[in-house]
This record gives sequence, C-alpha cells and structure tokens, in this order.
Amino acid sequence: MPHHGVLKSLCTGGVVEGDLAAIEAYKSSGGDIARQLTADEVRLLNRPSAFDVGYTLVHLAIRFQRQDMLAILLTEVSQQAAKCIPAMVCPELTEQIRREIAASLHQRKGDFACYFLTDLVTFTLPADIEDLPPSVQEKLFDEVLDRDVQKELEEESPIINWSLELATRLDSRLYALWNRTAGDCLLDSVLQATWGIYDKDSVLRKALHDSLHDCSHW
Repeated sequence: MPHHGVLKSLCTGGVVEGDLAAIEAYKSSGGDIARQLTADEVRLLNRPSAFDVGYTLVHLAIRFQRQDMLAILLTEVSQQAAKCIPAMVCPELTEQIRREIAASLHQRKGDFACYFLTDLVTFTLPADIEDLPPSVQEKLFDEVLDRDVQKELEEESPIINWSLELATRLDSRLYALWNRTAGDCLLDSVLQATWGIYDKDSVLRKALHDSLHDCSHW
C-alpha cells in the first residue's frame, strides 16, 4: 500500500492532471494497479465528487476520461490475469480484429448522431471441443469460462441452457465467458460475445462516450 503522500500525488497528479510518468513510476515500483481506495484514503483526498471508496486507478482513469492512461492500465490488468484466453494467446489476430471493429464503427447522420456497428457477428466456441478428451475439455473451459457464473446461470436460477432440445439434442449451449474486472466489463462483454476480444483500446468506450455527449439533447 503506498504512503498517503504518494497516494495523493498518484491520484491527483497522476490521474486528475494526466501525468503518465507518475503512473509508470507506480507500476515499476511494484504498485498494485487493482488496489482499491479505502474510506480513510478517500477522506484524505477530500474530493468526494471525484474519489469513491473501492475505486481503482482504472475507475479514476474512466471518470477523468484519460484514454491514454486507461490503455496502459488495462494492458497491465490483462498481463496480470491468470487466465489464458484466446484474445491473449493470439495477439496478432486480436489486433487485426480490433482494426476490423474500428473500421466498422460509423456515426449516424442527422440530429441523433450516435455511433453504430455495421457488422453483426457472434463469437462461438469451436464444435471440435467436444472431440477432445474430457480432461482437456475441462482444462480449456477452466481457462475460458467463468465457472461460478456458469453454475449460477445454469443451476441456481436456470436462465441459460434450460432447453433440453437445444442444449442436448442440438448440442447448442450458452457459456459464461470469463471477464476481467477492470471497470469496463459491460463493454468487454459486448466484444466478447461478438468478436471474442476485449475493448483494450477503449474503442467502444469512446464511441459510447461520444454518442452520449453528442446526443445528450434528446
């Protein structure tokens, strides 16, 4: 946990004023990107409109719209992740997909100038997984899925895969993909369900922000 003076400098100088050097110095010194602000630290910072209990540097970068800083922080979060998911295993293909997504984003003409995607796609796991040995399947699913969420959605309150015909006879199932907890899980989920990648470069976040800003008069 950083000293109070370092913490205050990191939050106010680093995030609020956009000092990337302060963030890099914190990272290089072994600082925890995912560490959350405590109640005592929020009182010390004395700016309730900006700092909340439980906020991380990622939350603050989002609040202050530090896109360049956010890219650095989210990359760090991804590198710290214990999972080995397709988007991290194939970085070249992932970057190619990100460029494809950026190219398919367009802004609507007229008064309601929101952004929209021209390509509609769905991410699916290969059917060949069923041909793998059970132990290999289990290892693969442990890496790709959020087992706790899968159990909750399937067993505790049956929301997905309740249709015997679809799930068993047609072998078509819905899976809860593992998601990084970086403050942007909703947008990550959108890209995971469609393209199978994360919103690492904040493409969807920027499009959403610009749409809300430009269409705020509606």
